Amino acid sequence: MQGRSQGANEAFKMGFSAYSEGNFEVAIKYFNTAISTDPNRSYFYYNRGMAYKASGNNGQALSDLQRSNDLKSSAEAHYQAGLIRYKNDDLVGAKTEFESAKLLREDLDNLNFYLGMIYFKDKNYEAALKCYEEFTSHVRTNADAFYYRGFCEAKVGKY
Repeated sequence: MQGRSQGANEAFKMGFSAYSEGNFEVAIKYFNTAISTDPNRSYFYYNRGMAYKASGNNGQALSDLQRSNDLKSSAEAHYQAGLIRYKNDDLVGAKTEFESAKLLREDLDNLNFYLGMIYFKDKNYEAALKCYEEFTSHVRTNADAFYYRGFCEAKVGKY
């Protein structure tokens, strides 16, 4: 069993190295090897999902991110799935993923901005405002976030 685990780890390391160098197709091949050797590690699927995302294959990326979350739910995998769904105008799916990510970890880059945008589009201005307030308390240079925060403040009567 240890030899099998070691082989999966070695393939994963090679895949991670290829991913870091921008060789996404090579990374996917190594991650495939790692997964076929040991299919029970969530981070194998997460990293292959990120390689698929980087190579433009969002369908496979979503599938792997979901499998990663099935094995061990992580804020990062939910967030990445949310970004893909948001980009594809699946706002209901994106909202679910972002809210799941937020339950696990609130400090993910731009999480509150995207969740605020979804609430804003749903005309849930109070929830959107809460997200924008949290986001703008950490970011000083996102004009869109400040614009939408101000708009929400006006909508809820908070000037």
